[in-house]
Amino acid sequence: RAAQARAEQLAGELREGQATLRVLADGAQRSQAMLRSILDSTVDGILVDNLKGGVLNANRRFRELWSVPEQLDWQADGAALMAHMAQQLRHPGQA
Repeated sequence: RAAQARAEQLAGELREGQATLRVLADGAQRSQAMLRSILDSTVDGILVDNLKGGVLNANRRFRELWSVPEQLDWQADGAALMAHMAQQLRHPGQA
């Protein structure tokens, strides 16, 4: 009986934890959508990187200004984006 009661208690705690995670995930998704909307509504090109040189985010205007091709996965390969930008500095206007 004690084992069954403990199992039921743990199952209840698990359900509560899952519900909390869903609420947190929904909030994070809304925040991310709001951030994307704000970034894409500005006329300035914005690139957000971390201290290690990885690219965290960039807005649509940044991609336009630097002629970043859609197929370039800048979040997975920040070095590729930096190489593209260096190329743009050497040869402006060439994608």
